[in-house]
Amino acid sequence: FRMLATAPVTVNSFSAGNEANRLVIFRSENANMTIAATAQIKLHGSVNFTGPGMLALLVERIGSLNYAFEISRTNY
Repeated sequence: FRMLATAPVTVNSFSAGNEANRLVIFRSENANMTIAATAQIKLHGSVNFTGPGMLALLVERIGSLNYAFEISRTNY
């Protein structure tokens, strides 16, 4: 997914609906969007991700909640 936020915003959770085990790759075009390391977003080292760059996540449904696990990231 291409992300281009026109104003600063922070993402605190993701929803995969009823589908489990989704690989999601985000390409952030600028530094206006931050994906926060939260209880449901498990980022390496608990470090928030802010672009521009790419972030790959595995989004899983566990019980009634969705969790995202970082696979890789790169900033440019």
